[in-house]
Amino acid sequence: MSLETPDKQPVKGPASYFPSIEKTYGQPIAHWLALIEGKRGTKHMEIVNWLLAKDG
Repeated sequence: MSLETPDKQPVKGPASYFPSIEKTYGQPIAHWLALIEGKRGTKHMEIVNWLLAKDG
């Protein structure tokens, strides 16, 4: 699946992973953002490890 911006440019950066994350884990990105809202200031890999431990 290829995402495009409104002006038909390919989506780049982290947003390009969103469809794969949603398909793999069965939740929209908004779900994951809500979970990590309280984790501001936490290092990226600590959040990743927390999510993996919590939701696999």
